[in-house]
Amino acid sequence: MNGISPPKVPKNEPPIVSVEDVISDLNRLGAVSRVRASLLAYSGLREWEAGRLEWVDFDFERCRVHVRAEVAKDREERFTFIPCFFKSDLEGLKAKRYKPLEVYTLQHDMRRRGCKLTPKMFRKFFIQRLELLGVPRGVVKRIVGHRPSDIYEAHYFSVSWEDVEKFYRKIEGEILPY
Repeated sequence: MNGISPPKVPKNEPPIVSVEDVISDLNRLGAVSRVRASLLAYSGLREWEAGRLEWVDFDFERCRVHVRAEVAKDREERFTFIPCFFKSDLEGLKAKRYKPLEVYTLQHDMRRRGCKLTPKMFRKFFIQRLELLGVPRGVVKRIVGHRPSDIYEAHYFSVSWEDVEKFYRKIEGEILPY
């Protein structure tokens, strides 16, 4: 047995976050937490990025969110989008003078109400859902703030924010079908 290494343990697969799980958890939440969790599910924002957003970062006319460089993980500004039918929910939070997202409040409310998911898993859901809906990986990466991972993406697959928005608008009603 000397010199024989133990077998490698297979790595765990990342969890698949289903539409049913997301809808089930959203239905457990109160109105404010539901809107905040939906923001994460519809936009793909990291929860701590969303927690640093201010209302001036939201363009309700164009239904998009400006992720400022000081907010973004990689310190590069980008945009993400929200469905046009969802903007009135966010405007309701703004009218009540709530912040777009208070991470700890949302986490606490989700735990208290017995949700299966965490705020971080809404981002996983968004990425997985866009891929399942056929959005090119380069577009998904651009929306969620991931850097290109290979030569092709870095040098040949460049897409404008207008084109990214077109992809998003095609599938916005299918991200989370209520």
